[in-house]
Amino acid sequence: MPIVDAERLHYEMDIRGLRGADLARMAGIDHNTLSRALARKPVTTRTLMKITSGLLTQPPLRVTMDIVKKPAARFDAKTT
Repeated sequence: MPIVDAERLHYEMDIRGLRGADLARMAGIDHNTLSRALARKPVTTRTLMKITSGLLTQPPLRVTMDIVKKPAARFDAKTT
């Protein structure tokens, strides 16, 4: 089961002006389920897709994107 990048999810919520309750409602999931994802607990792929779909229903606020600190980039690919 996937583990959500909580820092990135918080960023995505912030640039959309969403609270946890808002995203949970938009995603059609229980608030406790979203809380688990934000606590870096494994979630089902279906839940991950619902969270993603919920985020896509609310576009980012341009001005917010310019002032909210972006999470550090992470690279999992190994260099050869």
